[in-house]
Amino acid sequence: MRTDIIGVALGQCLDAANLGHPIIWENKDIPPGHITPYLIYEFVPTGRRDRSLAGGSARSTGFVQVTVVTKRNSFATEGRKIAEQVAAVFDRAGPQKRQITQDGVKITLGDSAVQRSYPDGVNWRTPVQINFSATKA
Repeated sequence: MRTDIIGVALGQCLDAANLGHPIIWENKDIPPGHITPYLIYEFVPTGRRDRSLAGGSARSTGFVQVTVVTKRNSFATEGRKIAEQVAAVFDRAGPQKRQITQDGVKITLGDSAVQRSYPDGVNWRTPVQINFSATKA
């Protein structure tokens, strides 16, 4: 199973949500002087188990981290509000959001959580972690 399919599918979900903030995708530089707020998308596979010989299917696990970047030295509420909007994109409450099938891969969303915010020097960052597991469809 190709894990790049998982990263693209989850990225497309975020992009389709049209939250009104630019998204900096993996392996792209943040343009100098980029105006906040913006989102940084990272796909992090954490495990792969192939149970084919035992009669099962390959399974991939991991998470997507979307970091909300806002101005430092202002109230953190803006970053947290945007982070909660990002988490809502991947909310498992609706049956259509619980699983995504793309290119022969079934992605099951796990929990999403807004993490602790922190400064990065100039900006304020609020990460959102979205867990997933995936199998062949």
